[in-house]
Amino acid sequence: MERIVDTHTHFWTLATTTWVDESYGPMHRDFLPTDHRAESAACGVTRCVIVEAGSSDRENQLIAEIAGSDDFVGALILHAPLDDPDLGHKLDEWQQIPKFRGTRMMFEPIEDADIAARPAIVEGLKELARRDLVHDFLPLIKHLQGVAEALDQVPDLRCIIEHLAKPNFDGTFEQDWTDGMRRLVEDTACSFKLSLSPQVTRVAEYVANPGQGWPISAIQPYYDFLRSEAGSDRLIWGSDWPVAVLSGSYRDMLDTHRELLGDLDEVTEMKLFRRNAEELYQLEA
Repeated sequence: MERIVDTHTHFWTLATTTWVDESYGPMHRDFLPTDHRAESAACGVTRCVIVEAGSSDRENQLIAEIAGSDDFVGALILHAPLDDPDLGHKLDEWQQIPKFRGTRMMFEPIEDADIAARPAIVEGLKELARRDLVHDFLPLIKHLQGVAEALDQVPDLRCIIEHLAKPNFDGTFEQDWTDGMRRLVEDTACSFKLSLSPQVTRVAEYVANPGQGWPISAIQPYYDFLRSEAGSDRLIWGSDWPVAVLSGSYRDMLDTHRELLGDLDEVTEMKLFRRNAEELYQLEA
């Protein structure tokens, strides 16, 4: 397929990153659009969405500059703590950036399972909804019910759940995942990103075993559930490059998703790999 949109791409430099150190192995170098295109162009990828990869103003500034200077970038998701009292002023500023489409706040490292439903967080989500902006949710399974509770209060928020909420993929089909995802499918309008990313606490395992790939048989039930329950209009593919280099090449990652998705008719394929991304992130032609 041609004109694929990769909805989960990170860019950083060692001069700006606040977290990528030598313990991240092959991730410990600069990653910029030219590096992405060197791997993804042959796979049919022609556009990407930058998702924040760091909580500092400097990291946000870098990716905003990249988005403004490279046509390969179709949309920009910046880091923002949703409970920041200054969120409205930051959004005022960011909405002057032509490709700015929304925000991400990482729930993954937060112990509180109900973080998303905190009143201050919900107010931040309401501010995004008022502006018709997107929020990329990065939860773990334990956060899913809280995300659903938050979305009950902000039903018109355009949003997406990343990385399947990072199940363990240990051969068991986790009931808490099924319950949380079914609640989101049935009671909210959120989308779901078909992307794979290791839990932060397990990165060292991937660095120690480079190119190990992903356990297809363990992941398959999760993909089958979302295909069946959410339907093709709410699913969007993303690579999680360059974190994906921990498990293999860019093509390896794309081939993994292709295998998990099985045979797709032309309409479904276009939705998952381009059309749904264009709609959610309001990509310009």
